[in-house]
Amino acid sequence: MFRQLITGLVLSQLMLIASPFHSPAPKVVYGSYIMTPEVAAPTREAHQRSRTFLTLDRPFATQGKVDSNTLARCENNVAQVFDILPATHVEAIKNLTLSFDPTIRRGLAGGNTLILRCVNVPNDAEMIAVLVHEIGHVVDTGLLNASKYDLKTKFVDRGKVVYSSDPSTKLYGVSWENNRSLKGMKRDFVSGYALESPYEEFAETYIMYVLHGPLFRLYAAHNKVLKMKYEFMRDVVFEGVEYNFASEKLPPILQVMDRHYDATRLDYGLESFLALRGSTDS
Repeated sequence: MFRQLITGLVLSQLMLIASPFHSPAPKVVYGSYIMTPEVAAPTREAHQRSRTFLTLDRPFATQGKVDSNTLARCENNVAQVFDILPATHVEAIKNLTLSFDPTIRRGLAGGNTLILRCVNVPNDAEMIAVLVHEIGHVVDTGLLNASKYDLKTKFVDRGKVVYSSDPSTKLYGVSWENNRSLKGMKRDFVSGYALESPYEEFAETYIMYVLHGPLFRLYAAHNKVLKMKYEFMRDVVFEGVEYNFASEKLPPILQVMDRHYDATRLDYGLESFLALRGSTDS
């Protein structure tokens, strides 16, 4: 299996769109967002209670020094997520790197390239959440592409104009004028970090759809804009598949307008999510 250090060639092709991964904890930029504390130490995860580790059935690169147990843990996490998400989403990842460099961001993705940091992450739940977020970027910028060069939009992806036949523009255009200018309200986004750019909104909306379906549907029931965004994910991105596992305790109605800053640090039911492996009904 190909496991070599990924070079600057891949990194130079990568659009650095990701959560604020290098910072130990996100800073509050919007007063109504709830900050989820970062876990201080790793917890015992489901995979640690099992002696069976999944392996990836595709080539991937590694970055940095790693022992066999740490590599097996990371590969197992990635393989489980790949088994759960739609095959087309996973197949869009052409260049995969599992990084064991503690100094890089938790994840980086763009186009068909994805890098996941597998060390200095508090627990498997967060590692998997970061991976899902990053797959969202690949789906957005590597899978959902324009079918033809038709009308130009005001959105630019890695220096190239995004055309109106790109399905992602249907989500971008709900709350964005262009890459930088919002036309929506803060409560129309699933998280604080989704306000960073249309591309971060896509990835945050993607992870909320997969890992926090009940919460996302609660938001959508009280917000017409988020209802549109949920339906875009359901109908366009996931082709009717919805995720109904018990992901978390839902907030009281008075808090339904509150948002967490970073969806990758929002608690969810890890074991319930991983139990979706091999299930035809999510």
